[in-house]
Amino acid sequence: MQLEGLAPNAPRVAFYQPDPDYRRTEGLSQSAMKELLKSPAHYMSAYGPNAEPRFATAAMTWGLALHARVLEPEKFDNLFYDRSSKAKEPTVQELKDMLDESQVEYPKSAKKADLELLLWPEGKKKDSRTSMDPTDFGNVIRAAETLRTHDITGEWFCPGNEGYREFNEVSAYIKNENGQTLKGRFDRLLLDEAGKKVTILDLKTTQSAELKDFQKSCVNFSYDLQAAWYTNLAQRCWPGFEVEFLFCAIEKKPPFGISVFRASPNLILNGQKKMAKALDLFAQCQALDYWPAYDPIVHDLDLPGWGLYSPEDQSF
Repeated sequence: MQLEGLAPNAPRVAFYQPDPDYRRTEGLSQSAMKELLKSPAHYMSAYGPNAEPRFATAAMTWGLALHARVLEPEKFDNLFYDRSSKAKEPTVQELKDMLDESQVEYPKSAKKADLELLLWPEGKKKDSRTSMDPTDFGNVIRAAETLRTHDITGEWFCPGNEGYREFNEVSAYIKNENGQTLKGRFDRLLLDEAGKKVTILDLKTTQSAELKDFQKSCVNFSYDLQAAWYTNLAQRCWPGFEVEFLFCAIEKKPPFGISVFRASPNLILNGQKKMAKALDLFAQCQALDYWPAYDPIVHDLDLPGWGLYSPEDQSF
């Protein structure tokens, strides 16, 4: 999809935009820029014209399922299911019984595939939903309920709130002065028109929602770049509004511990530096049509401070 005519300082916000439409719409995303900062070759491998389809890992599926359960509850049952609840495939005898009931003749030596073709001439209807392990599926349901009953997040993620669905999965598009189209998709927005404030709620699934562990996640997954990217989008889409970015981190296993973290000015500033570097690098690579991987040099490898051995650390 094209965003023709999107002039500088003319942002566009799309409510209820289906996720596939968002992904097809032109524009640079923060996820793509994270790959670019690994190397331009990584970006091309993941987002270039010859990029191969990427399939969700079990961890990614868990996160996608929770997002659907919390942010798009009306779609959840059409997207995911507990594989243990699905009826088993009919046996050969059961297929024959079904044909007998329909008074359809078949060779006694017919194989299963032949019987299925007689029953469903146009092809057996396929279940397009994503199947999940029963434990994972149950944990997603329980995690979503924990979010909705939490002292802080319960107020934010309550489906009964007026206009709840409208402000979930909101797409935004802006164009920089240099002509680059940037896009992003907010998990949830709290829009205070009277107080002129936009709060961005970003739902993160994690192994540990402890502060020290989530700080590591911010570094490992460049959450600071995401916070800066989305803050920039919101500032452009709602000029003059104060913008606050909150991470709502929830653990993937019982008791589904929750921590809420406000992105600090320093975190945002660090992300802005990455954002500027990524956009500049993209422009250079695009102009030269050159997308290199890592520098072809030999590195000196040393250990970080926390990895250095100390006899005092021995317990024996």
